[in-house]
Amino acid sequence: MKVIPVIDYMHGHVVLAQHGQRASYQPVNSPLCSTSNLTDVIDSILSFMHFNTIYIADLDAITGRQYQAAPWRTLCSTYPTIEFWLDLGQHVSAWRNEFNEVLNVRPVIGTEAFQHSQQIITLLNQLRSNNPIISLDFKHQQLLGPEKFIQHCRHWPEDIIALDLDQIGHPDGTDFGFYSDLMSELPAASNLYMGGGIRTIDDLKQAQSLGLNGALIATALHYKTLSQQALAELVTDGF
Repeated sequence: MKVIPVIDYMHGHVVLAQHGQRASYQPVNSPLCSTSNLTDVIDSILSFMHFNTIYIADLDAITGRQYQAAPWRTLCSTYPTIEFWLDLGQHVSAWRNEFNEVLNVRPVIGTEAFQHSQQIITLLNQLRSNNPIISLDFKHQQLLGPEKFIQHCRHWPEDIIALDLDQIGHPDGTDFGFYSDLMSELPAASNLYMGGGIRTIDDLKQAQSLGLNGALIATALHYKTLSQQALAELVTDGF
């Protein structure tokens, strides 16, 4: 079971996501970290536990606002032992020009940024050497992006995120039946990582019992509802 901290970055701040309602996201000020500065948040996360992978959603890029690659390249060089999973929305199409020489970052291709399946399949082929990750983005348990994209799963890489935007930051947790149903539609060799609704170590154990390969976490990490000891006992594939 792999546990991956999430950083949502918007308007120059790390923000805490709530239910996918991005207009209401607020800069981080939590028990884990009292500042929304990017490197301060990462340092706080790594002080809590030395995770080896961090997922970053550049919400400005994802929503079509201003985007710059240089700060992310600098971040990768600042933390060379961390593997970053980076979602840049449609800007991922420029990946080979901007990140091809950066070894510790992988492109996340999120379905919500695209209208047609062929756009994503073309990008997957172009970025195959960069070890891309697919993010299936859901709202109300409906896939955002190409409606029939799951039918093209034979073209996908092994690592797949299922991001349930409604459950992000939700106090009532998540619907594990949704993930169980989704797993039945994916190739057996897929590594599926859930995003949204993890609150406690019991949630992680339930995800593991379903056969999920990992989970993305943010709110539970910032509000310390997951203990270091419990995480260390559960995680077997590094952090």
